[in-house]
Amino acid sequence: MLASSKDNTDSIMKRKGQIMNFELSTPEEVSERYKRCFASLVCDNIKLIYLKRTLVIDLLKQPDTFECKVTGCFVRVKNDLKGYSHHKPQKLYQLGQVTGINKSSEEYKIRDISTNILLCISNMWSDVKISVLSDEDFEEEECEDLRMLSQKEPSKRQTVAEFEEKVRSVHGDILSHVSLIGS
Repeated sequence: MLASSKDNTDSIMKRKGQIMNFELSTPEEVSERYKRCFASLVCDNIKLIYLKRTLVIDLLKQPDTFECKVTGCFVRVKNDLKGYSHHKPQKLYQLGQVTGINKSSEEYKIRDISTNILLCISNMWSDVKISVLSDEDFEEEECEDLRMLSQKEPSKRQTVAEFEEKVRSVHGDILSHVSLIGS
């Protein structure tokens, strides 16, 4: 079951509170209200729609569905530490949600694929090349950073219904990717 948050915090919805709030409602009304809650940005939820670089590259081979599949998913981006002041230490990686795609005027190469696709990532100043995505799992601290950043712009958070739909759309791709890597 997905964790959700009725307000803009990320505490997991407690079953007791849910029963007290909805005890006079029909199951359909409870379900509809629950689906309008924000999905919590906890590690277990994020893992459901987290795309590693190699999976994003594989999805590039499906141009008709690429944008639809990656938009709304989470990625781990390598920060360009050269662009920051020496007074402000930055982390090497940052989690972000793909909010869309853009096309660069110049193509770049990733493995054996040439592309001009750039990803628009929440909380990032500029669009990023797929080549700067991480191919490793994210850390709990990065998840916490994402939660703090998302509290500044709660209107951009996914509802439980939107999150569940995104999970359904990429679940097969993620499982296939994991089984290919594991073999």
